[in-house]
Amino acid sequence: MGENKMRRVNSKLVKIYFLVLFFLFLLVASSVFSTENKKDLYSIEDISNIRQFHLSPAASELLRKNGFAVSPAYYKEISDIYLECKDTNQPIFITTDAVLHTGHIFFDYLLRILEVEKLYDSAIELTDRMLELSIEQFREAHTENVKEAARLNIGFFAVAKRQFDTEYQAGYKLEELVEQECENIKNHKGLEFRELLTYVKNPSIYQTPYAYEDYSQYIPRGHYTRNEKLENYFKAMMWYGRIDFKLRPASEEPAITYGKKMTLQAILMADTLLRDENAFKLWKMIYEPTVYFVGKTDDLYVDDYIKLIKEIFPPNESIDKYNNQEKLAEFIDKAIQLRVPKILSGLAFAEDGDFRVSTQGFRFMGQRFIPDSYMFQELVFGVKGEKIIMQYTGDKKPFTMEIIPNFGSVRAFPRGLDICAVLGSKRALEILETEGDTEYTEYYNQLDNLKEEFSLKTIEEWKQN
Repeated sequence: MGENKMRRVNSKLVKIYFLVLFFLFLLVASSVFSTENKKDLYSIEDISNIRQFHLSPAASELLRKNGFAVSPAYYKEISDIYLECKDTNQPIFITTDAVLHTGHIFFDYLLRILEVEKLYDSAIELTDRMLELSIEQFREAHTENVKEAARLNIGFFAVAKRQFDTEYQAGYKLEELVEQECENIKNHKGLEFRELLTYVKNPSIYQTPYAYEDYSQYIPRGHYTRNEKLENYFKAMMWYGRIDFKLRPASEEPAITYGKKMTLQAILMADTLLRDENAFKLWKMIYEPTVYFVGKTDDLYVDDYIKLIKEIFPPNESIDKYNNQEKLAEFIDKAIQLRVPKILSGLAFAEDGDFRVSTQGFRFMGQRFIPDSYMFQELVFGVKGEKIIMQYTGDKKPFTMEIIPNFGSVRAFPRGLDICAVLGSKRALEILETEGDTEYTEYYNQLDNLKEEFSLKTIEEWKQN
């Protein structure tokens, strides 16, 4: 009985082995057959409409060799190619870049319609209301510091108002300051002193870099160039999103005092929204939809400051309560304990080897955290801890290299391939290496750090923008 059972088991094993060998034979045979007949597989002689593609001899040879070929085209949009294929009844091979491009077009269209039909009017209404509330604060204040901060806030919102209404006059002895800011925006002047920071004495790009703004950023781009309405909206929102009020721009005087004055202005802005429910609703109507489209702010913003105001300053007192220097210092200390911005979007001192500490502060709308901007920032010349990173170690002139006085050849420019490399593309890294764009101190360490950081991102985090 046992022997018969054993024979049946052995018989089954033999059959299984035979089947495995048979399938292996078929696999090898098919592989050999496909290799021997590769020329037939990629034959183009039988393609009936091959002539309508006007392929060059080189392209024809590549098509025969690889099964595909890429040739220059003169279409204005990717969609034009697909429409032509549809009209001529040609098969379509849809690539991932076309899907991504279509997604971007939809995104851009939705954002544009939202801005034109909703956000533009809300931005004007919010600006008008913030001007009214800042004027009320100016009239209510009796202490010199608070009164001056409120006056400068009138100027801040007047600059935004001028983007919508060029005839607007701020009053309160602010006309020249507002006019100069508007001229800088209009002429895209590059790095210039922020005229509304009247308390910064003897400004210098080397001594007080935090008091300067890069006005070249106000050049409308993308869909904002379509018409004057979108251009005006772009410049106003750029003003709200870029102009910051730092907590402590440097660790010594006079920067500490300047930080207190900037923070007092920011507190007054947050106070207006805390007091006026309608103004706060308008602010949210603009901020919250843009969070969905672009992502959360990278800076400290209204919600952060309102929470600290409620925690530190007594309620139901006049606006002059913000002149309490002890509580103002406490506010700054606690705000510094909050998150630091990941992206450096202006000039700043490096404190303890890190620019981000000295860039902490308030923005009315806030710069958004954009992953590719962050990757680029981490892969160019800068300071990390006590190290100067991204100094050139090669002997050529790659695209990313530029000479900076006192530092020599450094990685001054990122490349789009850096993003692909961070996200794991071996081919992108190969190209960067071949062209000398990785021959910098700490490049691979920075790249590995970014790879690890982004590999840990959750799906919800990726959906933010």
